[in-house]
Amino acid sequence: MKAQSHQIWTRPTEVGFSIGDQIEGTSTTTTLFGVLRVSGDPVSNTPTIPMLGSTAGMSSNAKFAAATAVEAAGGDGIYIIYVEEEALRTGFTITKKSYIRGKVLNLESYGPVDIERLTPAKESSSPVSTSSSKGLLDLLPFK
Repeated sequence: MKAQSHQIWTRPTEVGFSIGDQIEGTSTTTTLFGVLRVSGDPVSNTPTIPMLGSTAGMSSNAKFAAATAVEAAGGDGIYIIYVEEEALRTGFTITKKSYIRGKVLNLESYGPVDIERLTPAKESSSPVSTSSSKGLLDLLPFK
């Protein structure tokens, strides 16, 4: 009896986001001299969530508003459509308010890539041997 050589094979799993309902979130924080938080949301501990759309230049308050909106909706991320931010200075305090609106994103697994879908990619990048002794790794476009 002859043992077969050890092989490891895998097919990539496809994942993606499905876009859900519109969600909204707000965040308000008041600081003393713009440094010491005296009330409002703990924006320095903003959770990291997937955000797509209008994310450039978002403040910590806006990110916190997005995170709380996603959490309330039971989603995995947000596609941001609208961001509004304002700052109100009163004496020694600064109150920052943020409002965001977007679509909730839910992460979905589409399962392993079908071998039929993988075949065109492998055929265009490397020749395939018809030998029955080849493993699945030899069918992949990268070696």
